[in-house]
Amino acid sequence: MEPDQLVRKYIDAWNRQNVAAVLDLMHPGAAYYDGFWMESCVGRDLEQYFQDSMKEEPFWYEKVGETIITDNGVAYRYSVHQPTASDIGDPIFFGAELLSIEHGKILTVTDLYCSPNVSQLKEIALLAANRHGLTRHANAGFGALKAARIKANLISSLVDEKVYLDPEITLSQLARKVGCTLDQLALTVKSHLGLDLEQLLDSRRIEHAKSLLTTTANGPEHLARVAAASGFASLRAFSAKFVEFVGVAPADYRRKVLPQYNSNADTRLH
Repeated sequence: MEPDQLVRKYIDAWNRQNVAAVLDLMHPGAAYYDGFWMESCVGRDLEQYFQDSMKEEPFWYEKVGETIITDNGVAYRYSVHQPTASDIGDPIFFGAELLSIEHGKILTVTDLYCSPNVSQLKEIALLAANRHGLTRHANAGFGALKAARIKANLISSLVDEKVYLDPEITLSQLARKVGCTLDQLALTVKSHLGLDLEQLLDSRRIEHAKSLLTTTANGPEHLARVAAASGFASLRAFSAKFVEFVGVAPADYRRKVLPQYNSNADTRLH
C-alpha cells in the first residue's frame, strides 16, 4: 500500500470510529505516542486506548496539505472538526502526525497536537526518522488522560458497584472492569493513594466492616456475618486484617466505640 493511501485509510477509519479498521493498519508491535497528554500506548493495549479516545473525542479529521515522505514513513498535518448532523463544521484546532511504516503497516504514530508549517514539519520528521520507528522507545507509562480515565472508572467500581465486597474478585478482574492493564491500575493507585491494590481493597472492606460493627445487632455469629458481608473469605482473615489496619481486634473496636456494649457477650468472638 502506498504511504499516502495508508494515511487516507487511517484517517477514514478514525472518522468512522472503526477501531478494528485502525488496528488492521497497525503493525502487531505498534506504539502510539500522544504529544499533548505525554502518554504512550503499545501493542495489546492499543484497542482499549483507541476505543476510549473515540468515545471521548468523537471528532472528524481532515488531512491538510501534502503528505511528507520521510526515511521511514510519512508526516502530515490535519484539521479537527466537531461534526454536526448536517456537516463537519469549522476546524476547532490543527495538529500533525508522524507515522513510521514497516512492511506496509504503521509501526508508530506520533501525534504532535500542534500545527507546524510544512518546513517545520519536515524538520521534525527528519529528527524523528531515526527514532520513532524503534518500538523500544515506547514505554509502559501513560499520562494524565489515561490516568484520569483509570481513576474515574476505579471510583465508579469502588463507590457505585462496591466490588470490594466480593471476596472472589481478583486484581486482574478489577483491572478489566476499570479498562486498563493490571500494571497501569497498580501504578495509578500507588501514585495517587500510596497503596498497593490489595491494600486498597482491604481498606475499603475494613471501613465497611467498621460501619457494620457499630450499626448491627450483636450475637454469637455477629463477627462472622460482618466478615462475610464485608468481602472477607473467612473470619480469621477478617480479624487479621482488622488488627493490621485498625490496631485492635474487631470486638475490641466495637467495645471502644460503643461503651454501652455488653462486653461479656462478645468474649467468645475474638
